[in-house]
Amino acid sequence: MASDIEIITTTDGSSSLFNATLNETYHSKHGAVAESRHVFIKHGLEYYIDHHQPKEVKIFEVGLGTGLNAYLTALYAMQNPSLSIVYHAIDTYPMPDELVAGINYPEVLAGNRDLFEELHKSAEGADVRLLPNFMYKKVVSDIKGYNTDTKFDIIYFDAFAPEKQPEMWLLPLFEKLYGILAQNGIMVTYCAQGQFRRNLKAVGFSAERLPGPPPKREMTRVTKGFA
Repeated sequence: MASDIEIITTTDGSSSLFNATLNETYHSKHGAVAESRHVFIKHGLEYYIDHHQPKEVKIFEVGLGTGLNAYLTALYAMQNPSLSIVYHAIDTYPMPDELVAGINYPEVLAGNRDLFEELHKSAEGADVRLLPNFMYKKVVSDIKGYNTDTKFDIIYFDAFAPEKQPEMWLLPLFEKLYGILAQNGIMVTYCAQGQFRRNLKAVGFSAERLPGPPPKREMTRVTKGFA
């Protein structure tokens, strides 16, 4: 187990990780699952589906981390078999097997542990059909050096906070994300920092503040074009 990372339990009973080097948790201490459902599923995936009624949705996650967002999205796919989901997730430092084994999302969510572990153990860069309607690719790379021709409908932006990982919140990165997001696509994140929102608007995104997951006051959803 990485010496600077440990598993913690958040107040809704679900796991997260604490990075001692950054002095930062991967999710809200007030509930990892609750935060992820609120930001990425409710205000991201479900919002997009409600407004566009797609038969297929393509999602790009910046910051795979513990795999919680990907796992919740896969569970959503299981519950909605008529919807096809293509999911690409990128992270510079994949979670090692000993940490994967200690994360309790399948137990908390009454889900499938094999599915959760395959999110982490699947071959890097390979398109893997984890479910009949869920195609998955894990990319081990720095986002700044990553290029793709795919246009995504939704971006889950789940980097560490700006004060912990400032290089992930600069204008050039959002210019790149603007380029890979489809017209009328959306990006969601837990962050509502003022400079972050100004950077979004500078590259052409429309940004809106939404109620954050308790106890956080706000989060952000952005749109490319008009939804």
